[in-house]
Amino acid sequence: LSYDRELPLSDDKAINAALEKIHNEFGTELSIAELAADAGFEVNYFIRRFRKVVGITPYSYLRRYRLAKARALYSSGLTLAEVAEIVGYDDPSSLSRALKTR
Repeated sequence: LSYDRELPLSDDKAINAALEKIHNEFGTELSIAELAADAGFEVNYFIRRFRKVVGITPYSYLRRYRLAKARALYSSGLTLAEVAEIVGYDDPSSLSRALKTR
């Protein structure tokens, strides 16, 4: 899964819009319900459609994207506390645990 690929990733405009929102707003409190509503879909249908296009659920994609960004930011010299704030984690310890499990 490459997070540096340019959008659009598919011909599905609704999923591309969701991916773009994830890429632009990954540090905010994005919810799957919000992404589904923006696409005009019911949550379960949105999850199925997203998985069919991307290969993983929207939650998994958002989490992986945040962790990939966190690794890059941490490698650039930012502190774990700074990175946690940027990528949307409540505290550095929860980000640290998430980075260790991936």
